[in-house]
Amino acid sequence: MHTLAAVAGGHADYVLPQFAERDVTVDIWVDNIRYAGKRSAVQLATRRLDQTAADCDLTWKPSDSQTAATRYEFIGVDWDHVARRVAVSRKLPRKLMEARYPEVVANNAGLRARTSWWSFAACL
Repeated sequence: MHTLAAVAGGHADYVLPQFAERDVTVDIWVDNIRYAGKRSAVQLATRRLDQTAADCDLTWKPSDSQTAATRYEFIGVDWDHVARRVAVSRKLPRKLMEARYPEVVANNAGLRARTSWWSFAACL
């Protein structure tokens, strides 16, 4: 999945130079792609990504693309470039608990509401 995202996203380490995104920084994490740079370059890179995904029948919806966002979630972190803040996303603790303790989550969905995720994080 990571390699597919890197190729579709035009990451220079994965594609021939003529297909690499040159005017933006490309960050890939499994199936997440983030472009950083000037707004016009990010918008162009996002349009190319959407077109590549459509041409290659990748399960990527153009509606998933956020162009030139100043607040977003990427790799389990909420990024706020306006306030210059980052924070753990709301989904991350649940995903970590599900990854580490799938049987607990499956057998007792209410456990999430009653147990601090920090007690589980200490075991990770």
